[in-house]
Amino acid sequence: MKSRSGIAAGNNKLFSVLIWGTVIFFSILYISLIFNDNLWTDEVFTMTALNKKSVGEMVAYLITDVHPPLYYFYTRVFHFFFGNSVQAQKIASIIPM
Repeated sequence: MKSRSGIAAGNNKLFSVLIWGTVIFFSILYISLIFNDNLWTDEVFTMTALNKKSVGEMVAYLITDVHPPLYYFYTRVFHFFFGNSVQAQKIASIIPM
């Protein structure tokens, strides 16, 4: 008969395998979506905000959104270094996850 600590260790290992399996599965799923050229409404909104000429214009545009603007400033810096493409925008969204 197994002791309680042996059962707990077995459940702990199973739980760890399930968690890491889920993390790996969704990481692969998110990375595969980078190469999909379909855009969702929020991605179009973000790309429109990033295409504004100045930060002031971007802030004026973002006033219409209900989300905090920190993400948009982060993506603006990301696009400054990596370019303004659909793939770069999707990578910028995946990194904080």
